[in-house]
Amino acid sequence: MSTDSSSSLVHKALEETVLWCSRQALLAEAKETMESLRRRRLVQDAGKLLQRHAYGTPGWLRAFEMLKEAQPDSLAPLEDQLRSSVLKPSVSIGDICSQPEMINAIVAEVIAKRSQVLAIDRSDHTDYQSLKSAGRLLVYEPSENVSDGSSRYASQGFYDPSDAPPWDSWVHYSEGKLISWVPAVLIPLGQSGIDANPVDCIRWAGAEDIHRLGLQ
Repeated sequence: MSTDSSSSLVHKALEETVLWCSRQALLAEAKETMESLRRRRLVQDAGKLLQRHAYGTPGWLRAFEMLKEAQPDSLAPLEDQLRSSVLKPSVSIGDICSQPEMINAIVAEVIAKRSQVLAIDRSDHTDYQSLKSAGRLLVYEPSENVSDGSSRYASQGFYDPSDAPPWDSWVHYSEGKLISWVPAVLIPLGQSGIDANPVDCIRWAGAEDIHRLGLQ
């Protein structure tokens, strides 16, 4: 495929992603129950104990019990956002994170489904440019994730346990990198996950990424 053809497909997928996301009701912060807030406080307190106490000491063991009670992996109140059932991929990226050919196939599957559902009439979408410029492109490298759940917890479920962004936001996959588009309202959640992630598998796209995709 020529560079121009590839760039055209990325542009098309990005436009469809922006339009799809613009039609969803999105929240930047969940209304949590008293119980979920209590569990989040447990997580915070456990983190402080782990910073002060060495492995195997009574303080460390207490922190471990607190985390066990809090169950931070299940504290993801916004996990259903931008994960529509109609676009759900047949395989989770977390299950195939070291298989780029399969990742490419499921990303293409999601993009094709979204395109079919939208059946875009481009003459009717005059707000595309303003919507696109308000959001940000995100880069995710599946093979680099450590599946520790930190980005999922910090982002209230924007990222999944394998650090993958929601599939409704997927735009393109190549060279081991999944590109997604994050609507403006969800940028703080995206940043929270990046800040909490212990490895560099999720980050905002830079000038080099944008140039590589032909989106400059």
